[in-house]
Amino acid sequence: RNLTGAAQNGDGRAQFELGLYYNDRKDYASAREWFLKAAEKGFSGAVVNLGFQYYHGKGIPKDFEKAYQHFDRAEKMNGNKTAMLMLGKMYEKGEYVKQNFEEAAKWYEKAANQGEASAAGCLAIFYEEGRDGIKQNYEKAALFYQQGVEAGLMFCESRLANLYAIGKGVKKDYNKAIDLFNLAAGKGSEKAKKRLEEVYREKNDALSKD
Repeated sequence: RNLTGAAQNGDGRAQFELGLYYNDRKDYASAREWFLKAAEKGFSGAVVNLGFQYYHGKGIPKDFEKAYQHFDRAEKMNGNKTAMLMLGKMYEKGEYVKQNFEEAAKWYEKAANQGEASAAGCLAIFYEEGRDGIKQNYEKAALFYQQGVEAGLMFCESRLANLYAIGKGVKKDYNKAIDLFNLAAGKGSEKAKKRLEEVYREKNDALSKD
């Protein structure tokens, strides 16, 4: 109730938080109303959330052009890291903009440098697999996966574990691979559970050969 009162009195932070409150409850029309007010007060997070409504078509028709415009605006406001992540995603997938992996990598790296772990993970995949205009680089992949691991991202745990298991970009280390696969398996990754068994076998085989 206090939040509503403060929002109605023009408190931008309260307007933004009220937008999030309604968003969580899937009342997208009310969320939008408050995000628009908070956006006028300069809250880049509100602009990002308006972008998400267009991106996912929540309460309004899906519109990648408007989504891009909102993410771009939020990034220009104060270097919003979520906006950077989404700009990277749109360039990676070619949504509204022409697909451009180098441009996607640029935005992912900017976001990763601001501490956006998902962006670090996306960039790590580029470096692990290579992309048009991005040279395969296992060392860089491992570094960016590590950032994702520190934030507890399951796909980063699993992928870094695999690099340790095969010794690419990092020194081969079965124990580190097992620890990381265990973390991912604990979060419900079936793939990690399967790889965990394989790596245990590989480790035992290696030990029996010594």
